[in-house]
Amino acid sequence: MKKILIVEDESAIRETISEILQFSNYEVIKAQDGKVGYEKAIETYPDLVICDMMMPRMNGIDTIKAFRNHSSLKHIPFIFLSAMSELSDIRKGMNLGAEDYLTKPFQPKELLATIALQFKKVRKNKELYTSTSSHQTEKELADLKYSSAINEQKWIDCLKSAANIQCVILPKFAELNESFSENFIYFKPKYSVSGDFYWVQNFGDSKLIAVADCTGHGISASLLTICCYNGLNLAVKHYGLRKPKEILEKVNELVLNFMQEHGRSHNEVGMDILICAINKKDKTINYAGAKRPLYIVTNNLDAMPNKKVIKYNQKQGKPLHRIKGSLFTIGSTNKNVKLTEQTINYQSGDMIYLSSDGYADQFGGVSDKCFKSINLIQLLMSIQGESMKEQKHILAQNLNQWKGDREQTDDITIMGIRL
Repeated sequence: MKKILIVEDESAIRETISEILQFSNYEVIKAQDGKVGYEKAIETYPDLVICDMMMPRMNGIDTIKAFRNHSSLKHIPFIFLSAMSELSDIRKGMNLGAEDYLTKPFQPKELLATIALQFKKVRKNKELYTSTSSHQTEKELADLKYSSAINEQKWIDCLKSAANIQCVILPKFAELNESFSENFIYFKPKYSVSGDFYWVQNFGDSKLIAVADCTGHGISASLLTICCYNGLNLAVKHYGLRKPKEILEKVNELVLNFMQEHGRSHNEVGMDILICAINKKDKTINYAGAKRPLYIVTNNLDAMPNKKVIKYNQKQGKPLHRIKGSLFTIGSTNKNVKLTEQTINYQSGDMIYLSSDGYADQFGGVSDKCFKSINLIQLLMSIQGESMKEQKHILAQNLNQWKGDREQTDDITIMGIRL
């Protein structure tokens, strides 16, 4: 009886697959994440692995790496499961030696057919191995490796070309420097293309800035950035909007119209974003956020008690305030959640930070846990005395130390501005 290891963090899906396989006379081994699956594989040596792509602690990519680095497990066939059909993730897994993948949801017949095909390939490979000379086998393996390398390079070149196109939507550093002489942008996509982007518009005394985080990462998220970027530009240039709340409401409308074009069903993809309208003459910030907070280092919020504002004091220097955004995602169909806008007075020398959630969500450290927002806040407070260039350097250095040799979890963007 063939043994199949199922590595899936969602218990309902794990149990459903298990029932299908047991009914088809397979012996099933179950694991809730990659780390447990790897340990069980060493104990049981399965004939095939069905592994989810997106999991906590140890995702599909890290799991197949562990298997391929183990002398006794490296030849076990891998079938990946993916809920989002992330081509970049899947391609990376295939390049590491995965044999096939299935996109959730899938039919039982599709699952069983895919498994049967892999076992058929294993039988043919064994027959080929016994009937072919060592020299021929080595030549075929060399040809296969060469072909894989060529295909991988083509894929990398395609991603680089896409990244060059996507860079067109990002403001040039000169545009940001024209509005704010002291600033930095820490922009680190998970892959060549990104679901994060930043945006700057200059309207005399009023400057509009934003950092956005579109659903997912990789190719699908990068396509969504173009839609959301165009929505922002239409809101300010075509509709003449200048208030962050009104801009985001209009962008939400435009994104929904785009996603529902020609009667297509909306699958709840969208964008988390914060946008600030900074008036240098009046020294005010109008802020609206869709699930993204604004961090501001200032003494000016002490007299403004607000449930949306959390204050973090430090022994020396100004306190940092975290101003919460609305529980709203651009592209959401939930009409019960409303965007809000807040006006903040600032003083010269105050700092603001706009960020996606990628830095705080990075896995790492001794316990392989998320870095978390509170640690990002403490880090931002600790670098207040540094120049913009040095702040960016410290953020990058800290992330690399925390991440170690682990894969980057998500796209990362942090914009810092000294007002």
